[in-house]
Order: sequence, then C-alpha cells, then structure tokens
Amino acid sequence: MKNQRLRAVGQLALLVGVAITAIGTVRLALANISPDMLPYIAMTGFIGFMLYIGYSICLSQIQYEDKLKEMVDRKNK
Repeated sequence: MKNQRLRAVGQLALLVGVAITAIGTVRLALANISPDMLPYIAMTGFIGFMLYIGYSICLSQIQYEDKLKEMVDRKNK
C-alpha cells in the first residue's frame, strides 16, 4: 500500500515537471520565433508525425509476423 502511494506521488511529480517544462518551452518559443517561421515549424512537425505513423505501422506489421511465426513454430513442434 505504501509503495503504491509513493509511486503515485512520483508520477504526479513527473507530470507536474513535464507540464512546467512544456509551459516554459512554449513561452520561450513564442518569445524567440517569428511568425514567418510558424508554417515551416508546422510542416516539419507534420512530416515528423507522418514518419512516426509509418514507423508504427511497420513495427506493428513486423511484430504481428513474428508472433504468427512463433505460433506456427510452436504448433509444429
């Protein structure tokens, strides 16, 4: 029980730390980035997101194929 409470406090501290860091990063970015750069930043973010989606799809496919092969190998033994 005590361990669960400590883990919950740790997770909450991490969450608060991430939120504070994110707020600071956004404030810093807004102070130093010109409006002309925003479309390039958005385009770069979109391309990165699409690459991540492609990576996730490829990884899921490879994991599925490996799991299927493992199941077939287990059945054949």
